[in-house]
Amino acid sequence: MAYHVYVTDEYGETHWLDCLEAPDAEITLADPRQGAPDLLWKGIAVARLAAGPSRLRPRVNVLRSELVDTDQERRIGQRLEAWCQVRIEALLGPLIADPETLPAGPARGLLFRLGEHLGSMPRALVTNEIAALDKDARRALRAIGVRIGRESIFAPQALKTHAVTLRGILHALEKGTSFPLALPADGRASLPVTKDTDLDFLEAVGYRGVGPIAIRVEILERVATDAWALSEKGPFDEPATLMNLLGCGAEDLAKVLARLGYQRETVDGAVRYRPKRREAGRTGRPPAPPRKAAPKSGKKPKSKAASGEHPDKRRRPVTKQEPAYDPHSPFAKLRELKLGSGGRS
Repeated sequence: MAYHVYVTDEYGETHWLDCLEAPDAEITLADPRQGAPDLLWKGIAVARLAAGPSRLRPRVNVLRSELVDTDQERRIGQRLEAWCQVRIEALLGPLIADPETLPAGPARGLLFRLGEHLGSMPRALVTNEIAALDKDARRALRAIGVRIGRESIFAPQALKTHAVTLRGILHALEKGTSFPLALPADGRASLPVTKDTDLDFLEAVGYRGVGPIAIRVEILERVATDAWALSEKGPFDEPATLMNLLGCGAEDLAKVLARLGYQRETVDGAVRYRPKRREAGRTGRPPAPPRKAAPKSGKKPKSKAASGEHPDKRRRPVTKQEPAYDPHSPFAKLRELKLGSGGRS
């Protein structure tokens, strides 16, 4: 499909190649809520993003125009790719930090995994890596802008509005998701989860599915931290502050806190929460493998198939059969001679 894209001044002169020298401020990324992930120069689409070699390195496809030749198209593409990488570094900087700034070992592996998840991920997915971090490694991760929370590992910079939009685009390009994208409204603390909700997409833009709602990971951290503090001395009253923080009702709060390890009880008409199992990393866990069915009571004799023996190899009783008598065979003639001689040898 050919795109005839050009810009003209008041005298009708075309300035297609002016974008090569244009300042970064004149190039923008189209709103993915409205349509395709186009790169715009002065509001006009000149290229479109596509999946690249990695999530953080998308490919730039210059939109075709009869006004430029192949070499000019290549130069425009290089200019826009440079702009794109500058934009990614500005919004998701911690994810592309130099690994050499971190101690060798689990800290570098953690940074790599965080990049794969576009800036936030469940703590439950990297429990071994976190356990292996020493104080120097944790300090180095903090220095580049990575935070280890109770429920998530995340870069706070990657949770800002423009960063969340970029994360949605990069995830959609890799997964082949069609545009426009259903991104959460700016600043939304939580949103309801339905049977049609794409939880993988929400996780990619910084929202964790927790029971009936999906919660922004930094808000989830505050809920987990506050609930932990409230439970230090045992059961605690229903916290209205957490409902306000999440923007949800009492029933949804109960389900969220249940996922975090707190059981709701009613004592003398008052709702309280009792810590059932306090531990970090309770959300975003991978699904458990299906359990094997328990054997039924009452033993039955094993069949040959159950014992591993192929049914075709079962032994059958062998019945000896007498050979049919043939009066014309040599043995019959020999028998007649013996009988005729009275059995004398």
